[in-house]
Amino acid sequence: MDSTVFDRIQQAFIAEGATAALERLITALREEKEYAYLFHALLLKARHELGLPLLSSHVEPLDEETQRKYNDAYIAAYREVGELFLQAGDIPQAWVCFRAIGEPQKVRDALERVEPSPDNLDTFIQIAYHEGAHPRKGFEWILQHYGECSAITYYSQYPPHAEGKQECGAMLVRHLHALLVHRVKHDIKQIEGDAPDTDCLAELVRGRDYLFANNSYHVDPSHLSSVVQHSVELKDVEVLRLAADLTEYGKRLSSMYHYEGPPPFQNLYEDCGIYLRALSGDAVEEGIAHFRRKVEQSNPQEEGTGAAQMFVYLLTRLQRLDDAIEVSRVYLADVPEDQLFCASIPQLCQMSHNYRRLMEIAKERENPLVFTAGLLMSGETSRG
Repeated sequence: MDSTVFDRIQQAFIAEGATAALERLITALREEKEYAYLFHALLLKARHELGLPLLSSHVEPLDEETQRKYNDAYIAAYREVGELFLQAGDIPQAWVCFRAIGEPQKVRDALERVEPSPDNLDTFIQIAYHEGAHPRKGFEWILQHYGECSAITYYSQYPPHAEGKQECGAMLVRHLHALLVHRVKHDIKQIEGDAPDTDCLAELVRGRDYLFANNSYHVDPSHLSSVVQHSVELKDVEVLRLAADLTEYGKRLSSMYHYEGPPPFQNLYEDCGIYLRALSGDAVEEGIAHFRRKVEQSNPQEEGTGAAQMFVYLLTRLQRLDDAIEVSRVYLADVPEDQLFCASIPQLCQMSHNYRRLMEIAKERENPLVFTAGLLMSGETSRG
């Protein structure tokens, strides 16, 4: 920094006082683009105006009005400095500022427009994906630069229901489907001289056993099985249909690549295909019947309650809430709520407003707490 700045600050203080000295400091830091110092200078100004200790990091408990003013100054300082970092193209430093005040949108917008270089790719992935500034964009970079193997690994670690998970999962399904279509069409063209004008894998592989001869495959079978299993969490109907189409390819793979999934997806591609088609609305009754049989034939002592939970999840997604309640009552009655990945009976009853059934089940289980809650909610509904 220009050494004359110190003289100008001192001269301003002598001539006009503390406020002028602080303004001269802030102006100089803006001009010199010393934005990290600028943040602290803005807070220094706020402390001076509020009569707080200027350099002490420890602030005694403040009265409500002073605390509010200091908090406002803190947010304004981070916001201003974050904007300046963005204007300078320093997204990582801007993210530090906007994350601190819970305002990610401007960084998200900047990430949407930027194309990382090899030198800063990992930094941008860290900010966008791992720290949640723009999960979809971060996942796009992972998929683009590191491939589906890394993307699948990262996606499998994604917290349930976290922001961006649906978008990232859809991107993964679309990527793998497009990749398979491209490679399958290439092989067909090599053998037949031309490829059908369709992007439906079921149609492309039908009657073409040569595509799978000698245990051949067009994407890593473990990647395919992982994406298919993850896809049952997704909600976009188009993506669900693409995932179901992936299962049609998977069924044709050599049996050595038919990995067994967790109940009720032991026959992974067959079972997941039925589940996905039901979720997409294409074969609902077939799916319900199939997984009802799975639950009825399961042995919870040996297999756990995964089959029943996935069936309840399916029924819930299909808005068959009364059916979901009855399946839960019969097969999940003894499962603690913190061990459920599907909706619990109280949640299902709330979703369906079926408080009478909730009260009946609570009486069966001798649970006066849930019974009373159901009674109260029933009363509120009737008054509404």
